[in-house]
Amino acid sequence: MRRAVVVLWLLLSLHCYSTTFGIWESKHVGRRCKCLKTTNEIIHRKHFQRVKVFYETKNCRKKEIIILLKNSNIVCVNPKAEWVKVEILNEKVK
Repeated sequence: MRRAVVVLWLLLSLHCYSTTFGIWESKHVGRRCKCLKTTNEIIHRKHFQRVKVFYETKNCRKKEIIILLKNSNIVCVNPKAEWVKVEILNEKVK
């Protein structure tokens, strides 16, 4: 019986810790850049599932483009790459 109480207490403590950390993380998740590194490699549009463009903010001083691929991989691409300007941002390349 005593063992069950200890196990129950440990599970409850772990649940409280994970819940508290999750709340803290959600409050601070938007406070930095999302991409640590980017790629210039061309990715064909047929592999895209979703594209998100994040513009400069006070917390991240650069434009970021994140592509979720159909195979569930996430790729950060360089917004200054020519193929990104044409395919994603619909800008004219000079």
